[in-house]
Amino acid sequence: MDTHWRYTMKSARFFALDAFSVFPFLLVLIHVRWWTILLAAVVTAVFWVAERMGLRLLPALRAVRAWFVAPVRPAQAYQLNRRIVDLGALDMIEAAKIDKMANMALPPAKR
Repeated sequence: MDTHWRYTMKSARFFALDAFSVFPFLLVLIHVRWWTILLAAVVTAVFWVAERMGLRLLPALRAVRAWFVAPVRPAQAYQLNRRIVDLGALDMIEAAKIDKMANMALPPAKR
């Protein structure tokens, strides 16, 4: 058996399938019903088709996730975007309120 460092990135195989695609059959071992057997067979078949198209299991799951999310994904979450605030404008508004209050406090003759 040739064990070279370049083979460390190869995915584990279970017969002709990627080892990750056999995990649904663990569900069959835990809950033996016809629908779990069919579900495991369908999931394994879908991953086999994806592998025949050139995608391994994890990149196929990433492609499905990207397809569900949207074609455009921002680099930063919307909640993390900060609004631009002009604090100078707020100071002017406060100053105007103070001036208005001061003018209202004076008697009409001195205005």
